[in-house]
Amino acid sequence: MYPREKGLIAKTLFFHDEIVPVPKQIPQVELSEGEVTMAKTLINSMTSPFVAEKYRDEYQERLRDAILKKIHGQDIVAVDTSGPSNVIDLMEALQKTLDMSKNKDMNMSGIA
Repeated sequence: MYPREKGLIAKTLFFHDEIVPVPKQIPQVELSEGEVTMAKTLINSMTSPFVAEKYRDEYQERLRDAILKKIHGQDIVAVDTSGPSNVIDLMEALQKTLDMSKNKDMNMSGIA
């Protein structure tokens, strides 16, 4: 993270060699009011209390299943990866999320 006067800039690091000194000049990013509003709306629509039970470690589950199969003498079959990938259009996904949030807000306002 790089500390700035108006916030922090986060950077994901995957390997040790990606660690670099804090840049001397970080360009100032100008955001339009629409971009800020969309970001706030998206964050607010996705904010909820953390419930750990909702999440599973799928990798550990698959690994445990593979180990148990091997212990029981079963063959471990590789997953077919020739199917379509899960690449999505980010802007389309963001717009759908915002639309769902607006629909939820409209439905909730009709309840009161």
